[in-house]
Amino acid sequence: MKFLKLFLALLIVTGFIFTSCKSVDKPDGYIISGTVNGLDSGWVKLIKPRVLFTDSIIVLDSTEIKNGKFSFKGKVDNVDMIQVSFSPRLNTYFF
Repeated sequence: MKFLKLFLALLIVTGFIFTSCKSVDKPDGYIISGTVNGLDSGWVKLIKPRVLFTDSIIVLDSTEIKNGKFSFKGKVDNVDMIQVSFSPRLNTYFF
């Protein structure tokens, strides 16, 4: 009887392992959207962070803020850190 319980437990654990190891679909891109309170219009820029202060600013993408809302959509080859710039007063870093 003890052997049967151990065998059933092992069988259940093995079943969980095989069902949890299925492949996961890779996302087909990204969507960044948001609402900016107090800013009805303007531009949002995705900027590659500078390593040194002498490095030039590289704008990866930009979109217009309309009625306080914005949205980015695109594809990337790898994950990287970016800087989101709403105006010269507000810069935020994201991974």
